[in-house]
Amino acid sequence: MTFTMKKYIAYLLIPVACLTGTGCSNDDETEAFTVIKSEVIFRATPSTGYIVVSNSGDFTAESSVAWCTTECRNDSVIINASINKNLEGRTAVITITSAKGGVQKVPVTQYGAYFRVDNNNVLYATDEEVTLSYTVESAFNYQVTPSAQWISYTFTDKGINFILAPNTTGQPRRAYATIYCEEMDKQYKVELRQYDIDDFIGQWTATYLNRRGETVSLPINITRNGNQVSLIGLYEGVAINANTDGQTFSIPTHQDLGTHALNGASYRFYLFGMNEDKTIYSSENEDKILNYTCTPDWNEEEAFVCRFEGDSTFTDGKIMKGIAFTAYTLSGEKKGTVEQFYDLNLKR
Repeated sequence: MTFTMKKYIAYLLIPVACLTGTGCSNDDETEAFTVIKSEVIFRATPSTGYIVVSNSGDFTAESSVAWCTTECRNDSVIINASINKNLEGRTAVITITSAKGGVQKVPVTQYGAYFRVDNNNVLYATDEEVTLSYTVESAFNYQVTPSAQWISYTFTDKGINFILAPNTTGQPRRAYATIYCEEMDKQYKVELRQYDIDDFIGQWTATYLNRRGETVSLPINITRNGNQVSLIGLYEGVAINANTDGQTFSIPTHQDLGTHALNGASYRFYLFGMNEDKTIYSSENEDKILNYTCTPDWNEEEAFVCRFEGDSTFTDGKIMKGIAFTAYTLSGEKKGTVEQFYDLNLKR
């Protein structure tokens, strides 16, 4: 489908002027030859305008450039401007000469070409039917081609409204829309992603580096209770709690994981963040709470994955790259790291 731009023409009214060294005379036919009104500012598209003069039929008109042509009709000069595919605007001068010798010069302006879109090339939506606005500015018509049937669209004065059908697949999904302008021979691609937190519920395969530097892959389960999500299976008997905004979820640091048995004794487990050097930021050296946030994505095989990243840096400016479980005695004495989950990823 092609979007058709509305015509926009600015009007330039050129006032009547008497141009002699000694003044104006109503008896001087040369001085009476004037431009009454004109339409001479054009968009980059092929355009037609006019100049109306005070004398009917007794004049000639000449353009200073080839892209702007003229045709004399009765008391008017019809102006035809060809398409301008250049980014720069351009100008011309129409010289109108009456049989009595009067001359009027009228400037003509044509704007340059443009085709630009919203800086955001990834749009997110929840699983319900939703409309997403996308800004497109173009001097010419353009076409929109979605890659999936669950995406439709309408044109607006500011660009495009993408309409996403309800996602009832139980899985996150994504598709693309190509926006193409033939005159500019240029296209943009926008990605549309549709999912909400319910699409994360269920079985996943978690991959991470443990505290011995070994790559571990194991099945985990994600459950939901209102605005809270739980990750179960990363460590036996431990449920990691996460907060959800309805579309994704975040694991907060300094989280009390409860009391657990370890080597025949009971310990209190806490969840802390760790940086790229695998330094763990326990409560003794960091009181700032960070969130290890799930960032949904698709890998090269188009499998849905969740990558995690910190929503902020630690107090010392280091980037969060994982989480760790630290054990404390029931009296509060720190005993050490139980396990760590560096560069945690989930795949389904």
